[in-house]
Amino acid sequence: MTKRNQAIIFMILLLIGANLIQVFDRAIAEANGPVVIPDEAIRLRILANSNSDEDQALKRKVRDAVNAEITTWVEDLTSIEAARALIESRVDEIEEIAYEVLAEEGSNQTVQVEFGQVNFPTKIYGNYIYPAGQYEAILITLGEGEGANWWCVLFPPLCFLDFSNGDAVMEPGDEEEQDSEEEVEVKFFVIVLFEKLMDLF
Repeated sequence: MTKRNQAIIFMILLLIGANLIQVFDRAIAEANGPVVIPDEAIRLRILANSNSDEDQALKRKVRDAVNAEITTWVEDLTSIEAARALIESRVDEIEEIAYEVLAEEGSNQTVQVEFGQVNFPTKIYGNYIYPAGQYEAILITLGEGEGANWWCVLFPPLCFLDFSNGDAVMEPGDEEEQDSEEEVEVKFFVIVLFEKLMDLF
């Protein structure tokens, strides 16, 4: 067999191995499934005053405080009606929480809290597209509200995901995601198979 033919076969095998790994990775992703927001959901959207580092940091602090409080409110609820009634009755408390955070940070920005149908932009999260539209949500506007927004789903609770940047929010102490044992085994199998085939030439 000529060296040219060996090189061609080598490239073909290399492509087959790479495709097998990609197919397996895609199968894992599809098996895990996209994070689908149910039709009956209540979201939280926070608009920063501006895109300055300071204003974005304030937005995140307000996000953390508000989300922590609301999570305790809805964690035991099982119906959208109960969650809606509870949140609607506590809009003033949400505003107070936001003002407290801003005061602690020495900011005199205004806070506006609304609960109802809120406009959301299109967002891609993984392989799933959340279309733009009006969704039931709490909207917190800080100052002029001209900065980048952050949003999540309060009920059912999906705020462990950060839909503003399409990444899962890592809890403190979490490490960078590693390949699962199944992925490692399949990739190892592909490598061994490739080496065995190369031994034939």
